[in-house]
Amino acid sequence: MTAELESGHAKASHSISLRAKNGISNTRRRWRERKEMLWKIAGLVRSSYRNLRPKQCKKQ
Repeated sequence: MTAELESGHAKASHSISLRAKNGISNTRRRWRERKEMLWKIAGLVRSSYRNLRPKQCKKQ
């Protein structure tokens, strides 16, 4: 009885740890993707600002 419970508990904890590891790797991947997206957006914003500034200066 106790041996069966222990083995079941061990299996459960193992699956939980595996799930946690997968979750951590997934979150890391998501953060990397988010960082890349933010960098792309920042680059686009900077390039657009560069393009806009000279026109504004010429108008003034």
